[in-house]
Amino acid sequence: MVDLIFHPAGKFHPYLCPDSAPPIGTPIVVDTERGISLSWVGIPPRPATPDEIGVLPIVIRLATPDDLLQEDRNREREEAAFKICLQLVQEHRLEMKLVKVQYLLNATKAVFYFTADGRIDFRALVKDLAAELRLRIEMRQIGVRDETKILGGVGHCGRELCCSTWLRSFVPVSIRMAKDQNLALNPQKVSGACGRLMCCLAYEHETYVEMKRGLPKVGKRVNTTAGLGRVSNLEILKQRFVIELDDGGRMLLSPDDLLPFAEGQEQDERHEREAGEGSDEGPSRSSTSRNGENWDI
Repeated sequence: MVDLIFHPAGKFHPYLCPDSAPPIGTPIVVDTERGISLSWVGIPPRPATPDEIGVLPIVIRLATPDDLLQEDRNREREEAAFKICLQLVQEHRLEMKLVKVQYLLNATKAVFYFTADGRIDFRALVKDLAAELRLRIEMRQIGVRDETKILGGVGHCGRELCCSTWLRSFVPVSIRMAKDQNLALNPQKVSGACGRLMCCLAYEHETYVEMKRGLPKVGKRVNTTAGLGRVSNLEILKQRFVIELDDGGRMLLSPDDLLPFAEGQEQDERHEREAGEGSDEGPSRSSTSRNGENWDI
């Protein structure tokens, strides 16, 4: 069996290929739920398990030179169909953004990908497109992440977007990941080209969580070799923290500088904490944090 992809950063789709073992990158013609399509081998062939035999779809054939020529012709048709659809969208005054047009290999059907804030009544649009292009039309609404995956671009790091080059599926990303990495909660800093939280926030999250376990929490009162104080900031990767000393000083220390509280110091710390909890004002909240919890991810 082989695992096929339909675009460079697409998901893997398993197919049975009993007659040959094509190498990675080999073009393959397959039958999908939408029709006959061209795909490529994404993972080296492997033996199929008994449970997969009889369940997985079977490839039609290896792509021929004529198939590849037809695919090139389809690219030209897609460009023309894109322009026609844009004009019709304007004529029908539809609140939608056309992203991509994809022709099936045999050019009997075209799929139009678009984004929109809500539901779109595109029945009149489909009717006009079918009359103009003389083939079956499918309209498919996608999200902003899928739009960015299709269109591509460059990220904050200066490299091509992960989602359009190698990231095959989107992972859940939360604002907590940015907080755990001690990043500034600025939407322009932690949002990707799609306007959602950057996927790369999840790459090193487990490492940051593990490294933070050896550091005191921000706001915690500690006893150190430099004296008593309160932690004001963390340097997670360097395994250091900034402490605001009771005498007004400010120092950069490591976990090795932490000391246990003396008996009297521990009692004072407990009284101070209880007094803070009983205050009418209570602890202040960061508006950035509060807004961040409402982000759509």
